[in-house]
Amino acid sequence: MVEVASLNDFLWHTEAVPIEVVNTDDSRIPHEISEQTHLCEYALFTDVRRHFHNLTPAEQRVFPLSFRENVDPISAYVPRLHRRVYRLGDYPLLFRTFAELPQTEEGFLSFASRYGFLGGSRSSFQTLTAHGNLGELDPSTAEVTELWRMLVRKFKAIVTLWDATRALDAESLAELLQWSDGSLWLKSHLQFDLFRDDDPDVPDTELRSHGVDSGDTLGGARLLLRRLLSSLTERWARFSIAVSGSDEERPRLVLSPVDLLSAMCFQMAAAITENKDFRQCLQCEKWFEASPSTLQANKQFCSASCRMKAYRERQKEAVQLHAQGESVEALAERFESDPATIRNWICKASRRRGRKPAGEGDEQ
Repeated sequence: MVEVASLNDFLWHTEAVPIEVVNTDDSRIPHEISEQTHLCEYALFTDVRRHFHNLTPAEQRVFPLSFRENVDPISAYVPRLHRRVYRLGDYPLLFRTFAELPQTEEGFLSFASRYGFLGGSRSSFQTLTAHGNLGELDPSTAEVTELWRMLVRKFKAIVTLWDATRALDAESLAELLQWSDGSLWLKSHLQFDLFRDDDPDVPDTELRSHGVDSGDTLGGARLLLRRLLSSLTERWARFSIAVSGSDEERPRLVLSPVDLLSAMCFQMAAAITENKDFRQCLQCEKWFEASPSTLQANKQFCSASCRMKAYRERQKEAVQLHAQGESVEALAERFESDPATIRNWICKASRRRGRKPAGEGDEQ
């Protein structure tokens, strides 16, 4: 029996080491960097050794053990205060956050500084780690920004096409797709591949085999979406295979992603294939899942704190408008509430200020 581990339970960690954008000609980039990387101008780079030696002795004692020169039995129990651990379930739309990144070195740096590197899941990524004798420090890690740019474009192409397809937005789909000789292409401004060849994204033979006629924008978009998603996961997603189960249970093969990039690929694939519904929080504009299975279908805020913050801001705005002369009835209509609730807001604000609300007797 083969099963896929819950993506919500996927954990990854990042070391709290400063990440910077450097030119690939920088002397700190090791000479072992591959032939491919020298074609790229910039890389996201972190120098663990330099950071470690800039720490105080007390800070060094709690630095992650994988970057310690000497490991002793006592320090092995010191909390790893320099490690940030993330759970994918807390970021249900991390793949969309990645897709919406500005395609600049600064945009990539902002994501990497918070969530860490994508992972050395393919030879294209340069993990510049010296594996020497036991206890030797890992000196540096780098990923070239040109590959980040390519991957952001891939994610963006899929997310944009998915949004337009779900919305049945024929106008947007017409701006994304192009028909030629019965085949379907993704328009050049949203190219899926960094170096595009002359082959159509969906040839006419495949369209016909799926019963999609030339000019069927929605049917073609759905088929193209599946192709782009399959191409992305096949090329970039990696998973580990583990045998699970106790002695009394039947052994199971469990598949799970091995790095952040793989997790985001699987996360996006699950969102699309399960047709999940997402919306933006009215307060912080963070995306969150709003599917009936999570009992969030009617939620407008991502958390209780955002809901309370929005509620307090509405109260404050109502009080300010009342002080400027707007009537309670008008405020009730503006904030989709009732006059009694608005009066209660005004009275509470006045009590906090230690005086009687202006015009309180006039609004009965």
